[in-house]
Amino acid sequence: MLAHCARPEQALTEADATTICQWLIDTELAFTGASVESKRLAQAAKDKQPGRLARFNPLYMKVPVCFPDRFFGKMLPWMGWLFSKPMVAITLLLMVLGGYQVLANWTQFVIASRGIFAPGQWMWLGLCWLLFKIVHECSHGTVCKKFGGSVHEAGLVFILFAPLAYVDVTSSWRFKSKWHRMFVAAAGMYIELLIASVAALIWAGTEPGVVNHLCFHLILMASVTTLLFNTNPLMRFDGYYLLSDGVDIPNLYTDGQLFLRYLGRKYVLGLPAEVSTGSWSRDTFIRLYGIAAFVWRSFITFFLILAAAAMFEGAGLVIALFAAAIWLAVPAWKFAANLMQGSACGKPSLWRLAGVVLPAVLVIFYFLTHTPWPGVKRTPAVVEYSPLAVVRAGSPGFVAEIHVRSGQQVEAGQLLAALVNLELQSEFRDVELAIKQSQMKSRALKQREELAAYQAEQKQLESLLKKREEKRDEVAQLTVRGPISGTVIVRDPDALFGTYATTGAEIVSIGDERRKELRMSIGQEDLDAFVAYQGK
Repeated sequence: MLAHCARPEQALTEADATTICQWLIDTELAFTGASVESKRLAQAAKDKQPGRLARFNPLYMKVPVCFPDRFFGKMLPWMGWLFSKPMVAITLLLMVLGGYQVLANWTQFVIASRGIFAPGQWMWLGLCWLLFKIVHECSHGTVCKKFGGSVHEAGLVFILFAPLAYVDVTSSWRFKSKWHRMFVAAAGMYIELLIASVAALIWAGTEPGVVNHLCFHLILMASVTTLLFNTNPLMRFDGYYLLSDGVDIPNLYTDGQLFLRYLGRKYVLGLPAEVSTGSWSRDTFIRLYGIAAFVWRSFITFFLILAAAAMFEGAGLVIALFAAAIWLAVPAWKFAANLMQGSACGKPSLWRLAGVVLPAVLVIFYFLTHTPWPGVKRTPAVVEYSPLAVVRAGSPGFVAEIHVRSGQQVEAGQLLAALVNLELQSEFRDVELAIKQSQMKSRALKQREELAAYQAEQKQLESLLKKREEKRDEVAQLTVRGPISGTVIVRDPDALFGTYATTGAEIVSIGDERRKELRMSIGQEDLDAFVAYQGK
């Protein structure tokens, strides 16, 4: 049956029609008399199912937990107002104000971020992470329901055993408005940035304490998770769906992978292959995206395998080998089987395959053998400042004030801490009073011309003046100042507050970032390897 085309310049060619029909049959959207055979359909269904190994991939496991459509329906009246147009405008304003406060207090923000991954901070990071993941996924589900969609599944995704929540909002693909689809994709980031903006305003307006500390962690976690993960369009997270709808390419990732498959079939295997074409700009964008997404995915998978190998003090090597088998060995085995058997399109060219694969293998081998991989030889080491200026208490007293934090940059002579010693200060006042009395007595003896008594009193006055200088120095040393410029090192400044410091007790340490030394403890069996490596 022929159909008349209203715009002849856009009519499909015979090659286009053949490609579309073949795609419809391969994806089982259409069937022919030959394609409906039971064996062919059964084999297609079997090929679509992941293998047993793939279902237990330690790098990525998806575990459905519940069907929360009713839950989000009940949450919509309570949370829907957060995604209204007036609230979006208010959120944008809060983002600007919050960002301004962080930039205006950037020095304090940088100082507070040092040591963020110290063991004592893990509880705060965990709480902030849990809060953001809950509100993030709830936001996706709520906005999806707001525009008439449904949420049929929610659960956990384990990436190298680290749990991440997810909700299935694929029903948003049916929305006619791409802005609604984009809002569903951006809802999680939107609510995270709203919380971070409010936290930034509170952080800038509060003194150090529990509230200030929590707000700082909220700001940091929102910026890290949003910028590094959610906005990354090369992974199929929120940023990908925003990009896909923004450029009006619904199957951007799939089209990019089809282009890579075309390159592999044509230039690596030497098989006949065709790729669908459109406008030059659209095709170029899809192809560049496909290459970038493949490189990024390979890098992340390789990184996860290395991380798995380092887990559990080396026991994770089994996990790494298992994951590598799933990622590389199983596909390689299937590829080799198809390579030997050939396909309906013909048998691949072994010479062309060897000409592409062998140079790639040689490059990877050279990279692996000439790169100094960390962990080949392990040895405990300590990085220390050289020299490290230890600031000690010059006089005994109670620590009344701490003016610095660990990691803070200070200048020479800057106030670090203040001690209080009421007894020492009282002794200084007593000496000053004794000096005044001695001076008055000396003048009286001189007027009466009692020279012997006058000379004795003068010696007593000289002794008192010397004692006053000593006491003045001791009182002055109650104020602790930095002897050099550098970075402050103090374990727990709050723990020092109110404690009694004896003369010579360590208050803080100061080191120069430009002058450090590495002290290592090397086993005798590894000494030769270490000495040999020093020359490289």
